[in-house]
Amino acid sequence: DPAHQQQAAKYFEQTKQPNKAVVLYQKAGCQKKAIDLCFSAGLFDALRRIADDLNADSDHEVLAKCAEFFMQHRQHEKAVHLLSISQQYEKAVDLCCEHDVQISEDMAELMTPDKNTMETSKRSEILLQMAKLCKKQGTFQLACKKFTQAG
Repeated sequence: DPAHQQQAAKYFEQTKQPNKAVVLYQKAGCQKKAIDLCFSAGLFDALRRIADDLNADSDHEVLAKCAEFFMQHRQHEKAVHLLSISQQYEKAVDLCCEHDVQISEDMAELMTPDKNTMETSKRSEILLQMAKLCKKQGTFQLACKKFTQAG
């Protein structure tokens, strides 16, 4: 049960076994605690596994913190994914431009703001920037799609 898992996780944390503690915190539903421990102990692989389970319904603070961590550790594609699902589209596209992150079809869709979520001009600006980058990367069909969406 979660209470016992949390208790065991605390034990492993105190006995300098952070890998085991992270797994137990996660199973107990203490995602934020598990992520904090990953940061403090430098558990890159464990954080990557946790980040794979994050989605748009996840805590935006957690998403931003993980994205920041991945940016610092040059895992730009992972950071772009997390920024996109936390609706930080501009930052995601900027990161792709700065670090030449290859934009896939799925990534482009994630980085495309819904029509009703922001000002039309801001949305168009983001789509144009993405379209230009796709063109530069040689993904012309994707570039065309984004230019069209931008208006």
